[in-house]
Amino acid sequence: MAREGAGVSQRALAGFQERAKYRTNAATISDLTIQAVNAMVRNLGRSLPPNGPIERCFRDFHSMASHFLLQTNPAAEIFGRTMLGLDLSPNARI
Repeated sequence: MAREGAGVSQRALAGFQERAKYRTNAATISDLTIQAVNAMVRNLGRSLPPNGPIERCFRDFHSMASHFLLQTNPAAEIFGRTMLGLDLSPNARI
């Protein structure tokens, strides 16, 4: 990502920061949701019915959390780089 002098306006930079913040928030929410679902399944223990709605919820949330846009570390790195005005890698996805 270029700085102001290289053709990126303040408005565009603010847009990058906003999108990076939303992506980081979504990744954090995903992590917290996975922790809650894992705790629920762990506490149910053997009373968890196989192929039931809770087991389906567990699988669905783990599938969702594996999406690359919901990975916390890359999202936080991009957000930090936009806040500090550092260049993003060419393949950065916001």
